[in-house]
Amino acid sequence: MQDISAVRPQRASRSVRASATTWRSHLLSFWPRLGVSYSYSVDAKNHAVGINAFAPVMMHPVEHFFLGFGPFIDSDLTGKARGILWGGRMTLGGWL
Repeated sequence: MQDISAVRPQRASRSVRASATTWRSHLLSFWPRLGVSYSYSVDAKNHAVGINAFAPVMMHPVEHFFLGFGPFIDSDLTGKARGILWGGRMTLGGWL
């Protein structure tokens, strides 16, 4: 059996994000988001900094529920796995 007190996290990450909603009508809004993230992998001894953006058009068919679709881009600026990922992304949610 492995001693749990000797287990260390293998990866740590932190991120910050800024966003603002612009209403176009009672049914539609625009919710662009921009973020910066930092991660560290213990196994690979790798630090990475990335940026991401997501700009969905949101639909609010009923109160307390939303769904949206829009373009996104995720870019790793540093580290061993540099690259850019882009495409379309959907979001869905609600609250009580």
